[in-house]
Amino acid sequence: MQYASKRGGQYAREVRDYLRRKEEELTAPTAEEEEEEAFLLEGAPAEYKDVFSMGLMASSPVTASDGYVYERWIQTCEEEGNKLTSPRTGAGMDALFLPNLTHRTLVRDWVDKRKAEWGERKTEEGMDMEKKKDYQEEEGGFSRRTKQQETN
Repeated sequence: MQYASKRGGQYAREVRDYLRRKEEELTAPTAEEEEEEAFLLEGAPAEYKDVFSMGLMASSPVTASDGYVYERWIQTCEEEGNKLTSPRTGAGMDALFLPNLTHRTLVRDWVDKRKAEWGERKTEEGMDMEKKKDYQEEEGGFSRRTKQQETN
């Protein structure tokens, strides 16, 4: 009986590990998503980036008692009982965090602008690839336009 429960526990761990790996695979960013993220971060002003993760503070920035803006997850440090010190000044901080909607709007507007630039860039790259493909076909002795005209 004891053997069966040990084996059942091992099976449960294996299933849990398998499901965790599958979830990581499904949620892992694609190469194109990573490239887009790098593009977004490339020209981001320092005040739009979280001091710890260096990611953009677009979800829920808060103003802390030290006067600086952080991503909301900093509030969980205080909830877990850790003593809060300002990451920027090193001084102690009160557990006062106010939502900073203006900062969130500024970051989101900036992200939208960069995503539009990203889309334009990808469109241009796609057009360049199409021109390259046409050129390669012309080098092979025929052009796509000529071939299409022959079928009409």
